[in-house]
Amino acid sequence: MIYKNKNIRSLYSFQIGLMVVGIIFAAIGLVIFIPEMSSGASAFSAPYSLEFILGGIFTVFGLVLLVLNAGQLVMSRKIESVSGITADEIDKEACKEESIWFPLLHIYITENLIAGFSSDIGNLQFSQMAFHYNEIKKVSSQKIDPSNSEMLKDRPNYGVTNNGKYKIVVVAEDEKEYVLSEILINGYVNANIDEEMDLLFAEIKKKSDDILIEQK
Repeated sequence: MIYKNKNIRSLYSFQIGLMVVGIIFAAIGLVIFIPEMSSGASAFSAPYSLEFILGGIFTVFGLVLLVLNAGQLVMSRKIESVSGITADEIDKEACKEESIWFPLLHIYITENLIAGFSSDIGNLQFSQMAFHYNEIKKVSSQKIDPSNSEMLKDRPNYGVTNNGKYKIVVVAEDEKEYVLSEILINGYVNANIDEEMDLLFAEIKKKSDDILIEQK
């Protein structure tokens, strides 16, 4: 379920950590909760002891953390592709020395394919995109302003406030558009995104000169 490639795996280190925290909380909760159940307490009896309540809270909280973050790891293996590219194929390609990682965009350029890692439960994105180069007609960059952009235009764009998004969009051979990458804008991203996009588009052109590049 976890990628072997260290760059891809690092994207999910936070989720892995939260899963461990969830397991610990659930284990503590069960240690408190099970003896209370054994002593005759139940969800339908009252009044409840403090241990019964705490055990239930710890167990439920731990299980929620575990399930949500395990779900993120499962989503990280779900690949949408025109030709059925798999997560194992991407992982194998990404581990090759000549493959290039774009840390801001969460995109891998490998010898035979390009893959973007954008799944995020919080943003309701549940899969990744991957393409062989001969499946791509056009790649474009887009900047999406937030709905309250007029209020924000004179304010420094640092921190985690909503300053809009950058997107890398692929038009595939089936004439459909696919979002390969989507990242929130902050000060660090703004300072480094142009250089990374230039390098990305240059590498794509090296792989196939037939791909149309539209950089905005």
